Amino acid sequence: MRRLPIAFILAIFLPLICACGDEPRDYGDFLTDIVTYEGSSDDGTAMFSFQSRDDLPLQRLASSIKLPSDIVAGQRCLLRYTVVDNLADGTRQVRADGFAIIPTDGARKAPHSDMSTFPETEISVTSLWRSGTFINLNGWLPYSGKNYQLMLVADEQTLGSPTIEARIVYNTMGAQTLFDRRVYASFDVSALWSRATCRRLSIGIADRTFVFEKKLTAQAKKNEHRRRASNRCPPPVLYNL
Repeated sequence: MRRLPIAFILAIFLPLICACGDEPRDYGDFLTDIVTYEGSSDDGTAMFSFQSRDDLPLQRLASSIKLPSDIVAGQRCLLRYTVVDNLADGTRQVRADGFAIIPTDGARKAPHSDMSTFPETEISVTSLWRSGTFINLNGWLPYSGKNYQLMLVADEQTLGSPTIEARIVYNTMGAQTLFDRRVYASFDVSALWSRATCRRLSIGIADRTFVFEKKLTAQAKKNEHRRRASNRCPPPVLYNL
């Protein structure tokens, strides 16, 4: 089996604002979404975008949140926020109540003969959903306290087929696991989803299979046109292991 090259550090979703004292507190109406960091404006306002599910319209958020200095455009993040204003261009001004960078990777490919040799480390899936050209994972992983590998790998043999078969692979790198910990992760599958022959994406996780059907709606075509026209979105790349 080939050595898997990408190692991620577990991302923990920590609220930025915590309640203190014994008095009851009204937390208000907040939302939580997996978003893409698009960069910051000249005044330091952080810009995010996301599609909540499937091919729903792209939404944009602006926040004065202070971000880590090493964050780069394209990074996927878990954002808990409260809407404070709706701007004229459709962007929503938000107050960030919680923020975490999450594991982000592009789709990878491997020979068919390798697909059955990857580690079968259990992932307890709370939810797996598509938002635009991203597959998002919310679940629990056995945590070792060290680096690990988390990837979405497509079977090369199926790349030209109507059904592209892939797996989400989790590798603890041989380390002893200590306990289960929640993980959020996001995989850019545009290199798979944008293929003309692709009609569905079948993703295996341990002994479960999730199938995402492509619906060529007008909104889906509009979203793809916007994605290709954006200078922040290079042509999709299918990575080798």
